[in-house]
Amino acid sequence: MVADIAFRCVKLNPHLRDEAALKTQGIVLIDEVDMFLHPAWQQQIIQSLRSAFPLIQFIVTTHSPQVISTVKRESVRLLEQDEKGNGLTSIPPGRPTASQVMMYCTA
Repeated sequence: MVADIAFRCVKLNPHLRDEAALKTQGIVLIDEVDMFLHPAWQQQIIQSLRSAFPLIQFIVTTHSPQVISTVKRESVRLLEQDEKGNGLTSIPPGRPTASQVMMYCTA
């Protein structure tokens, strides 16, 4: 995943050469960033991505408490379906209840 992002940075900005990963701006979406990662790596993945690509905004999904515990509370958005099962509603950041966290971690 990291190699692919770095490759795309270089491909999109060849004039930046060795600094492409550090100077490329953008938004990257990663679904289930924790998938297939050892729990210890899950705790490092967000900081590693931020360090390697400081100008890229990462929007990731996860069910992992290890990943969630590594980011600031205001960076977390919990999503749920409405009463009819349609669409998604963002629960405002702050202090989610334990039941909300467990519901999303076990979904």
